[in-house]
Amino acid sequence: MSGEIGTGITIAFATTTTFTPRILGVIFSGVSRPVIPDHDMSSSHMDKIPGKIEDWGSVDIEYLQDQQDIEGAGGVPITVDPESVTFSWPLLAGHSTPATLIGSGFVNNFTFPAPFEDRQLGTFTLTWAGKPVHTAGAV
Repeated sequence: MSGEIGTGITIAFATTTTFTPRILGVIFSGVSRPVIPDHDMSSSHMDKIPGKIEDWGSVDIEYLQDQQDIEGAGGVPITVDPESVTFSWPLLAGHSTPATLIGSGFVNNFTFPAPFEDRQLGTFTLTWAGKPVHTAGAV
């Protein structure tokens, strides 16, 4: 089943671009929060406590590069303020809606190498501006 291996994930930007890359790979960095040293001077060992602020990280995306992807309204939205971004997973057999991950985010870097006699693969990083919401696919 392709949905179980990630094949077919798509990304859509809400308002500012028609950029719809053909995605080859996605790496979600995961969630992190600080680790705070906690030592009350009563012992010789260091305790640690978790911080309260969560960092929802970023998403690295590799895609098939096209020259239209780097210029104009159809290009990578590198100069755009945070906007709604939707990742959709492939529809699983027997489901009526796919799983999604939706949140406010912005592109903070991208590369577009142009090798001779090889596929042109671009990469960009989407940084979450806040906590994205995951919705499981439904039957």
